[in-house]
Amino acid sequence: MTTWVVTADSSRARLFTCDGSKSELEEFETLTNPVARLPEQGIVSDRGGATFNGGSSGSHGVDGENGAKRHEIDRFAKTIGDRLYRAKTEKKYHKLYVVAAPSLLGLLRNHLHSEVSSALRGEVDKNLVVHTAEDIRKHLPEFL
Repeated sequence: MTTWVVTADSSRARLFTCDGSKSELEEFETLTNPVARLPEQGIVSDRGGATFNGGSSGSHGVDGENGAKRHEIDRFAKTIGDRLYRAKTEKKYHKLYVVAAPSLLGLLRNHLHSEVSSALRGEVDKNLVVHTAEDIRKHLPEFL
């Protein structure tokens, strides 16, 4: 039975396959979200402006501190969820493990179809997306 492992953060998702219960992870695909690396003003050019607090020395964006950036990260979580759903319906994997940055993991859960959730065997709430396949494998159960 084929197992997939997804490791992700707000700007990148790496997909791995594992064919045996103790075998190594083999990376086969990378999804990217370059918008997540941009500062907020790089995402939204027509912002509502800023308001100034009378008694404080700071200003606050009218649209919320990271609204557009969070929206783009949520869209990326949906992209990952859609990719996993498409592969599940094509019977590309039987078991799934997700290793994701805690902030993305919560968003990703919202975008996992019930068929994908039923294949989910474990989650690791750590940002390991830049780690080697060998290091990622160490954070997963010995038998996949």
